[in-house]
Amino acid sequence: MRCSLCGKDNAQFASTCVGCGEPLSSTPPLAAGSVIASRYEVREFLGKGGMGFVFKARDRMLEEDVAVKALRSDTPLDVARRFRTEIKLARRVRHPNVCAIHEYGEERELRYIVMELIKGVDLREVLRTRGRLPPAEATQVVSQIAQGLEAIHRLGIIHRDLKTSNVMRDVRGVIHVMDFGIAKSLDSEGATATGVIVGTPEYMSPEQAKSHKVDHRSDIYALGVVTY
Repeated sequence: MRCSLCGKDNAQFASTCVGCGEPLSSTPPLAAGSVIASRYEVREFLGKGGMGFVFKARDRMLEEDVAVKALRSDTPLDVARRFRTEIKLARRVRHPNVCAIHEYGEERELRYIVMELIKGVDLREVLRTRGRLPPAEATQVVSQIAQGLEAIHRLGIIHRDLKTSNVMRDVRGVIHVMDFGIAKSLDSEGATATGVIVGTPEYMSPEQAKSHKVDHRSDIYALGVVTY
């Protein structure tokens, strides 16, 4: 998981950040059998990232499986605002290569989003187990990521944290762009304070790393890094 303070990547269940020493929240806030909003029954824990924990759940109303992303309880307020922004922006996107967001909710201190459940594996894991992909296969993957980004950019949204772990490949081989945790509308102002850098350093464009104003070209830069 990534530290919300310094951005350092840590082991999945690390208790403190290896970069700055700050404590990390590592206990999932929900257990199997929990029911959210009298509707979503948690089935299993899927994993976690810098912003929260992801669970497989059953939508009792629609009788279908969904993914529920619960925001970490120790998440700073500015990050929580970006979490809400994630929902407002991502719900507008409907494209086969972008993970669909269904709704945002709050129950007591739990803040969560319900999204499409992608049955597959992230691109980072694919590369870890297989190494570099053959050129033809890599081209297909990159093409699908690009189509997902085009759909996002068409609505005036910048992802700002595109990386291999935010790209899922489902069981049919379809690519889905995930995690709008720090997404920002091209039209919005003031969502990020001047001088604050958000994103993953290895994939950042120079202007993003310098905390300058960014546009869709920063995502294209990140796609170039992913492609490499």
